[in-house]
Parts: sequence; C-alpha cells; structure tokens
Amino acid sequence: NYPDHSHRVTGHSLGAGTAAPVAVMLRGQYPNLRCLCYAPPGGLFSDRLATRCRSFVTTYVLNTDLVPRISTQTVERLRDEVLQTIARIK
Repeated sequence: NYPDHSHRVTGHSLGAGTAAPVAVMLRGQYPNLRCLCYAPPGGLFSDRLATRCRSFVTTYVLNTDLVPRISTQTVERLRDEVLQTIARIK
C-alpha cells in the first residue's frame, strides 16, 4: 500500500539481541526493513547468517564495551579458567 514506506527495528543491549533476529524474520515480508542494534550481545548469529543480513542490520559498539564482544567460546574459556583456579585452590 505504501511503497516508499520503510520499517525500522531497533534495540539496545538485550533489546538489540532481540531486534536482529526479529529483523531477519520480517525481512521477507518488509524488503525495505532496516535494523539498528546498539551494543547487542555477541555471538547471536553464525558467520553465514551475519553475512546474509549485513545489508540491513547495522550494529554500533562503543569502545571496549564487553557485552558485544562476548561469544560462546569466550564464556566457555572463562568457565574453564574459573574451574582450573578452583581446583588449584583446593
């Protein structure tokens, strides 16, 4: 009905972590849709999916913000280091 009309999905932190998958789900229905994510949690998308949606999802990260840099591997490494430290203390 409105060919020049476009939609925006935005979010910050956990909201950005929700906005990006919602944008991927809605993109087929709304081809002009754009998504703006401010400091989303890291590790949400596979490399393949991130590449597929980079034309309509834009992410902003401030300097050394920790949350966007967290990945599954980072959390697993932290867990392993904490468990090794606890084992050494005993």
